[in-house]
Amino acid sequence: RTCQEYGKDMRMIASWIKSNSQVKRWRELTKADVDTMVQMWSSEGLQSATIKRRVSTLRTFYQVARELGANIENPAKYVSTPKGGKKVVNTIEMAAVAAALNDPTNDAETKRAIAMMTETGMRLGEFLTVSLEDVDFAERRIRVHGKGNKERYVYYGDATAEQLRRMKAKQIAESCEREVRRKVHFALAKYDHGRQQSPHTLRHTFATQMLANGGELTVLSKLMGHEQIETTKRYLEVSDVRAAAQYRQFGVKIG
Repeated sequence: RTCQEYGKDMRMIASWIKSNSQVKRWRELTKADVDTMVQMWSSEGLQSATIKRRVSTLRTFYQVARELGANIENPAKYVSTPKGGKKVVNTIEMAAVAAALNDPTNDAETKRAIAMMTETGMRLGEFLTVSLEDVDFAERRIRVHGKGNKERYVYYGDATAEQLRRMKAKQIAESCEREVRRKVHFALAKYDHGRQQSPHTLRHTFATQMLANGGELTVLSKLMGHEQIETTKRYLEVSDVRAAAQYRQFGVKIG
């Protein structure tokens, strides 16, 4: 998927260059050209995150070209991108998760996915590749292979234990990614006011619930398989939003 997104970015950039500049070769592109590109994307209303990704793609393209021996300057090396506001990640109430797990119309695979991703914080791709051999039932932990095939352990609670106990199939995930994503979406939307929920919402929920319950940021980062703790810190913003809401509802009021 990363390769697909990088390819899409490069095709978009190449198309812009052909239509808006006199550049004929990649080595002719200058920082001024890239700055103009960024300004135009920004004026068109493109989200700052998308612009950042495109510039990062272009920067990486030139880095790889140099690593492969090309005598070429990197015009995107010092390009500034627009700063966007902090995005609050999407979460779901635990009552909706519990309702989905108790719904008899949801099949066993859907319930396993919901329980495991909520209690362990694993990604959908990790859930799809987990096998029973990866499960340590005594310690209630699961070995997963994350991004870059990096191995880590995640831990699970009662809901996952119950779903694993009921298993009749050999594979934890039997369907393809698209099918699991579709089933989880509909299972959650039924109890979350029809909102557009995805399996990744459960991962976000795991993170925010753990922090709200007093979990340490460094431990959470390890459990989620983040290479840098800065990636995990965005969940602190969600916890702040939750804290504000809780205070408004239950905080001390004088007078």
